[in-house]
Amino acid sequence: MRRSQYSQNDEEAVLLDLLGPSKGRLLDVGAYTGADLSNSLRLIEMGWEAVLVEPAPRAFAALLDLHRDRPRVQMVNAALAPKTDWAAFHVPTRLARGNRGHHRGDERGDATATLSAEHRALWAPAVGQWDEMWLRTIAVDEFFAWAGHDFAFVSIDVEGTNFDLFCAMPWLHLSLCGLRAVCVEHEGRHAAMAEVLAPVGFAQVHLNAENLIMART
Repeated sequence: MRRSQYSQNDEEAVLLDLLGPSKGRLLDVGAYTGADLSNSLRLIEMGWEAVLVEPAPRAFAALLDLHRDRPRVQMVNAALAPKTDWAAFHVPTRLARGNRGHHRGDERGDATATLSAEHRALWAPAVGQWDEMWLRTIAVDEFFAWAGHDFAFVSIDVEGTNFDLFCAMPWLHLSLCGLRAVCVEHEGRHAAMAEVLAPVGFAQVHLNAENLIMART
């Protein structure tokens, strides 16, 4: 059944107001299951093309299942990072007794899967058990050489490493290729993120406890 809203808070309504009825191409880094806490699914349902990036195995399986009949949606099972490297990826396998996940159906806490040991430690009281898997991160430059830069909307939600990835993004090139809006999980760094995008003509239009939305001024 189609939900009234997919995003974590009111991000979806803000983005629809910003982007209007037009169609375009979007990038969702940390797309998770594709539906839960999603800033991109409503646009995809409206006909947008999409590149969805998600490293967590169970979340990516759900993403594949959701979009298997959408040829205009490309799914990438990888972790995007400032540079290519081997990295430990921490995946929850069981929540601590008495704790619930980020949303209904997140019984294992998959929404907190992370490349960051610090983020894992932050969530240790809520997550009873973690698995550690090793993966090869994809450098930002390598990724955009493959995917192109013609994205009208970019969403970033990569638990614990949002700021580093945000700063590594090719914002000038993206803005020259038609970027109109950005939504990022700010983890308390929203002022610094706004400073990064201000020189390419973007300003804050919405802020809540989790996410910052910026748009071309």
